[in-house]
Amino acid sequence: MSIWSQSWRRLQPTGHLIPTRRLVLAAMPPLRPPRVPRRPPLTPAPPHLATRYPRLACAAYSTLPSQLHVASKCEEVDLFFVHAQQYLDQGNQAMALAQLAHLPQLNPHLPIHDHAPYLDVYAQLMETHLAAGRVDAAQSVYDQVVASSWQQVAHHNRRIVKAAVVTHFAKGQFDECERLLRNRQIDMTSKTASRIIHTLIGLNRPHRRQGVSGRRIVRAIQSLERILDVQLGLLTILHVMRYLGQRDASCSCVDVRLDDARRLYRWVRGDIGIKRDAARSNLRKTDRAASSILYLTMIQIAQAHNDIALAERVWHERLYRGTCSSAPNAKPFKPASLAAYNLLLDVYASELPTPNLARVQRTYRRLIRAGHQPNIITYNQIIKALVHAEKPDAANHVFDSMLAHDNGHDSNTMVLPTPMPSRALAPDRHTVNLILQGWVNQKNWERVETFLEQLQQLDLTRHLNLVSFNILVRGFLHLDAHDLALEQMFRNKRQWHNVKHLRAQRPYPLTSTAIWDIFESSTGRPRHEWIKSHAASTLAPSSIARHQGFVDLFRLAGTDASTCKLFIKAFTLAKDKHAAHALTQWMHQLDQA
Repeated sequence: MSIWSQSWRRLQPTGHLIPTRRLVLAAMPPLRPPRVPRRPPLTPAPPHLATRYPRLACAAYSTLPSQLHVASKCEEVDLFFVHAQQYLDQGNQAMALAQLAHLPQLNPHLPIHDHAPYLDVYAQLMETHLAAGRVDAAQSVYDQVVASSWQQVAHHNRRIVKAAVVTHFAKGQFDECERLLRNRQIDMTSKTASRIIHTLIGLNRPHRRQGVSGRRIVRAIQSLERILDVQLGLLTILHVMRYLGQRDASCSCVDVRLDDARRLYRWVRGDIGIKRDAARSNLRKTDRAASSILYLTMIQIAQAHNDIALAERVWHERLYRGTCSSAPNAKPFKPASLAAYNLLLDVYASELPTPNLARVQRTYRRLIRAGHQPNIITYNQIIKALVHAEKPDAANHVFDSMLAHDNGHDSNTMVLPTPMPSRALAPDRHTVNLILQGWVNQKNWERVETFLEQLQQLDLTRHLNLVSFNILVRGFLHLDAHDLALEQMFRNKRQWHNVKHLRAQRPYPLTSTAIWDIFESSTGRPRHEWIKSHAASTLAPSSIARHQGFVDLFRLAGTDASTCKLFIKAFTLAKDKHAAHALTQWMHQLDQA
């Protein structure tokens, strides 16, 4: 018997037979593994690519032999876009575009969406152009990528899709933009839509050659909400409304009108649709149309544009805002409170060129019949209306009636119905400034002095503040508050011919020397010290040595930007551009200090 057969079985103490072939095999020398050819080493992945594209890096640099071809292809694509990114990081956009003119072929072993991060170079180019206001350049970059073999990949890149949407909206290409939104391969939420709208508004910064009109911005909001089935947040809507109804003329290069803000307001309320939609889209109701701040913002915008009829209409719609609420227990109508009536009084008192006192009186009677007790805000609005109507005597009579809480009124003024307050109302700083403004507008300096003495007797001088100081300075500089308000209204409406006609109708009487004398007398800063500190640019405006000036009578630490703007306006009307420019630079130093 051979050794193999003898050792095949062995008797155990328990009487069982077990195979012992493994014991024999363990005693034999180990066999050598088969020889496998070694794979040549690959170039290590760039650190920033491995961090930016972790999925591609793992697939490209796998150690399995079956993925050698995939790794080589991904390495080629990586190096191509690395070179383009390096050109872009160096600020050489022309070389980056030249590098991207010949894109490599797609890797067939990887899904389409895994190629999307490579196109961040294109997205960065588009975002750079949009940040600089170059919409046409951003459009050309997008056309280049969609004309290549990477067109399907571009629709999976979030940054490219968002930049393309902004570009189409800015150029008014709504059909192409809506087609892109319907065929999107990414998720877009309400926050994404808000960022797109904020980017559109950013294209209208000053000194931009291209801009986006307010009508296109509103249409963009409508398209995003209708196609994406989302609704922008209330804060975003309010920001856009304030921008569309802005008071200044910083965006005169584009068409931003009150009608655009009103159209957005009606869209949020669900009153209108767009284009071929016969009615409102099927968006569900939310509480953003039931929020009181939406109506208050629209009223404020209408006041800035002197559209009293619109403000009055929105005021009435605010009372029925409960109909837009989705809450089951929401009341469709809420009676006007005292604050609501005070708001309507402010609308009527701010009307230009002259407030309608009949409407003010009618509103006052309505709040009395509603059972409300007038407060200090109510009487401030009445005084404001009388001052703007150039009736300072009547305004001062209301002021005296507040202190004496009697019912006597002049028959030549607006008659206020009873009841007057049961106790005397202490005037606040707004009351004092309104009465002071009325006498200053009339250039009645004797009554100004009498009123200041009355405040001293009543121990109300604590209400004299920087606003009071600026009112007196405006009177010294012959800057009529009514004319300034009219000029601002014409600027809001872009009626520049009316602005020129208003300035030509009332020539400015002061010279540059007289304005400098008023500057030294009111602020207490000598001209030569101011010029020295301004030329050195080392001293803050508040650190200039001050002499006894009119500002000391108000116990103020100094002036502010509003005072500087008054003197800048005066120098501009006096045609002293050098002094106006110097004061503008000084105002910037004041803001930084």
